[in-house]
Amino acid sequence: MASPFRVLVGKELLAFRPFLAFSVFLAVLDSVLVLLTEYPTRVRLDFLTTQHSDSAAVLFFIFAALALALTSGILLREYDERTLEFLDGLPVSRSQLFAAKVLAALGTVMAYPLLASLEGLVMHAFARDSLHQAWHLGLLAQSLWLDGVLILFLIGVGTLLSLLRRFSWMAALLMIFSFRLAAGWFPALEGYSPLVLIAPPIRGGLYVVPWKAVLALGSIGLLSLLLAWVQFARGSDWLLIAWGRFQRSTPGKILLVLALFPVLGVCIFLLASFALEDPPPAGVQVDSDLGSAEVRFPDWKTAELRTQLYEFVYPSNLRSRVLELAPVADAAGRKVFDFFQTEPGEPIAVDATANDATHYAGLAEWQSITLALAHQPDLKELEGTLVHETAHVLIDELSNRRLRDHFNTVRVFHEGLASYLEHDFVLTEKRAQLRFPAIVLRDRRLFDFELMADSTRLEAELGIEVIYSLGERLAATLVKGMGQDGIVCLLRNPDLAAGLRHLQGVPFWQAWIQSCGHDLESLLGDFYLALDQDARRLRGQIDALPRPRGRIEVEEGNILVYVLAPGLPKPWEPVCRFKSDPQASVDDVHVSYAYLEEPCRAEAQSIAPNGTFYLQIGITNFDAGYTLYEPWFPATTTPAAQ
Repeated sequence: MASPFRVLVGKELLAFRPFLAFSVFLAVLDSVLVLLTEYPTRVRLDFLTTQHSDSAAVLFFIFAALALALTSGILLREYDERTLEFLDGLPVSRSQLFAAKVLAALGTVMAYPLLASLEGLVMHAFARDSLHQAWHLGLLAQSLWLDGVLILFLIGVGTLLSLLRRFSWMAALLMIFSFRLAAGWFPALEGYSPLVLIAPPIRGGLYVVPWKAVLALGSIGLLSLLLAWVQFARGSDWLLIAWGRFQRSTPGKILLVLALFPVLGVCIFLLASFALEDPPPAGVQVDSDLGSAEVRFPDWKTAELRTQLYEFVYPSNLRSRVLELAPVADAAGRKVFDFFQTEPGEPIAVDATANDATHYAGLAEWQSITLALAHQPDLKELEGTLVHETAHVLIDELSNRRLRDHFNTVRVFHEGLASYLEHDFVLTEKRAQLRFPAIVLRDRRLFDFELMADSTRLEAELGIEVIYSLGERLAATLVKGMGQDGIVCLLRNPDLAAGLRHLQGVPFWQAWIQSCGHDLESLLGDFYLALDQDARRLRGQIDALPRPRGRIEVEEGNILVYVLAPGLPKPWEPVCRFKSDPQASVDDVHVSYAYLEEPCRAEAQSIAPNGTFYLQIGITNFDAGYTLYEPWFPATTTPAAQ
């Protein structure tokens, strides 16, 4: 015979059948969408977990909606349906009844991640190949228990708020509004956001558990359940009675009406966040904490090595590379800490396990670095990359991540300062090569500071490489004109969270520089003067580079652009960029190279469906890794000389 407690759990699960069915539907829908939109033989757990990270906000919304819907009447239903007196007559205590309700709610919401994980394992079983043999069960277990902590938090808070009856949803929205408002002023609170439990960073094939968030949210969930249990199980109706009196009082009615306004505001804020949030910077060279990279999972064993400043996690088969890097890592890193006038704390985590990172040298995240160890054979290049990413980490740490609100405006500073330190401390002999694009662009008057203060437009107009070139030259000017104290002042500036918060572009730069006692116009004068002096010194090299033109032809549905660049020296090669709309993002730009005197090519139907398109011609130096573009111009599919 089943125990009374098991009967109670079964009774609650029966009541939750619609929600359980919805969880199953969502899990099945996920799999259907993946199979319809992706290649089934490539749907491994690494792919699915990357998708999981990309949709963290959506998953949180699903968990929160399920939890609040389940708990909205979880306790008061017994009061309203007058079944509490009947249940009190059964051989079960109110504590057991409370536990049965909570366990049933937890199980119902956990059904979705459990089923999704099971489906992921099935897909992974069919998609495994010789290069991806690992099952990643440790990662999967971590994901499930982190989801469990999040769901415990949501169920606990929802159960406590359910005592407010129809105002529970309003109270939940007010909590979200308050947290988002507080996090805007104190960015460190972002580390306690429920979202960090859904998509924490990955290192060495496992999640880096955000223990502070786990402890904080788990404690809030348990404390909320304890308060709800005191109200329900101890037979005390004081909270319900007090809440009822408050609702009926005149001050209570006024306050509840006023509370509707911030609730409406948080709804608009959340909708705007989803609809208007800027995408991460386009291009594969995003290497700051403010960008993102696709997660990769190593199938080999990992090892760890700790130095004074860094904690390396690396594939065991690359141990010799790490042992070569470790002795010079601390010396190089110490220079970066000294430049920023700060002392190291906990070692910076360096994940060197990326096994498919040919598109970037390194990535900086909050207090951690991802290093493409397997794809950088040169030790000095590795040391330079480590300096570059360490600079990103310290820039974010000293500014308390407040520069994130101005990323599009200050990206040229962020990347430029990191590149300046990289080439000042390690790759000194490559500084001239890095600066050459900036010198040529200045000599041809193809940019101004307004363009530099809008990195999205700068990348669209001149390519992503110039962000590093212009940024490094600007950083050198700022360091010379303001000194290290001035740079540190910019990063620690309290006005970043107050007076400068709502500024962007050139106005932000003017106020930011002035707040540290310097004048932007004077510094820009020095910046342009330095570039002009470099241009005079390199006049022969600049004049040796022709400014390319193009002849457009249409053949068999393809746009052909024959690039005219007489006397173009090696290793330079022509390149073209096509777009159908002048406002198209970088992601929608088609790039084509003209190898061996062949033309650039683009499909006419996709680039010029109406017969018109926009063309940009340039020359690229593959050895140096940068491109010099001419301005965009409109063109048609009618053959004509351009």
